[in-house]
Amino acid sequence: YQEKEVITGNKTALKLFNSCKFTVLNLEGYDGEKPENFNVVDRWILSKMQKVIERATESFNVYEYSRAKKEVNDFFWHEFCDNYLEIVKDRTYNKDKYSKEEVLSAQYTLYHVNLNIIKLFAPFLPHITEEVYHFMYDTIEGIKSIHIASWPEMNKDLIDEKAEEAGDVLVDILSVVRKFKSQKQISLKTPIKELRIHCEDMHKELINEIECDLLT
Repeated sequence: YQEKEVITGNKTALKLFNSCKFTVLNLEGYDGEKPENFNVVDRWILSKMQKVIERATESFNVYEYSRAKKEVNDFFWHEFCDNYLEIVKDRTYNKDKYSKEEVLSAQYTLYHVNLNIIKLFAPFLPHITEEVYHFMYDTIEGIKSIHIASWPEMNKDLIDEKAEEAGDVLVDILSVVRKFKSQKQISLKTPIKELRIHCEDMHKELINEIECDLLT
């Protein structure tokens, strides 16, 4: 076997542990309630999640397990950890700045996206997914092991193409800002005093939707 695969697997297991720990710590008091209205970034990640579930399930059904693993791994590292968790931190750390509905939207999304991620990872990482499942999910879900829990099912009602487009625009802007800070050797935590965005008219509405998350 290739030793680099062990190193990569170790990084993924550690990242999964830490992302689950973050999720559980920020779900204190959450009782499973679903918000009436979702934040656009929450709709973005929930919509992306449904498509990953669909593609991973289709891959498993034709025994393309390596393709299924890649779908889950890419989503976990890039959409969920690199972007969504960073964007949602302000709503979880500074709840008093937001409405109850905005906080609930974040908690519902964290709970369900994280649960689906560990279910999708379970065939590949059986031990760490079982461990993090017992952080919280076994008591709420009422199933004693992730390996006998139901496989995630795609929910077409959560597919939101407009939210995906808005979220992708937000991620693109943040990527440019991070690259600029890195090139200038500026801490990523340092606020940007002024940001000018040159875009087509069709993107202005999308930027207005994600303005709040962009500013945080």
